[in-house]
Amino acid sequence: MSAHRIFTARNLALATVAVLAGFIGTGFALPKTWKAQQTVKLAVDSPDAVARMVCDPRQWPLWTVWNPRDLPGLEILPATGSNAATWSSPDLGHVEWAADTSSGDLEREPFHYKLRFVDAQSRTVRGTFRLEKTNPHWQLTWTAEGPLDDGPLSRWIGLTVVRALVRADMRASLDGLKEQLERTSPADNIRSHARH
Repeated sequence: MSAHRIFTARNLALATVAVLAGFIGTGFALPKTWKAQQTVKLAVDSPDAVARMVCDPRQWPLWTVWNPRDLPGLEILPATGSNAATWSSPDLGHVEWAADTSSGDLEREPFHYKLRFVDAQSRTVRGTFRLEKTNPHWQLTWTAEGPLDDGPLSRWIGLTVVRALVRADMRASLDGLKEQLERTSPADNIRSHARH
């Protein structure tokens, strides 16, 4: 092998090591949590209509991607507390939903909730809904945040793949919320869901 080829191979190896070192080093410096956010404008007259849908876990299957159509075998089980629920399905596992806010008055204050994924080392995802008046509509902002595994690769995956997947689910869910609220009245939605 010529000296030129040896020099080129050595440079390539050094460059590869430098890139890997940078990837790993940057990974350790990344946050230990992922965060996703989406917004939607809603043409509704009253903020109460929005609160009925987002602050009550029994209404989530009407507008989120967590519904029997997308998650076959989904069950919503009774849970302890006045504003709590448990979801269970083969794909989703066992998830406990609980409100972190006593009030459901979205116009006055944000609504906080948490999801505990029992089958995934009891990981907890925390979320917030904020509603603002933007004439002539209302703007709902949905934020969610969850933990990442230790290690640079896990953090890279979490901040790219996981966040992108969560944002896509949030977008699809908010589109479903918009369709539900702007197509029929919330009261009709609740009565229809209760019959099922």
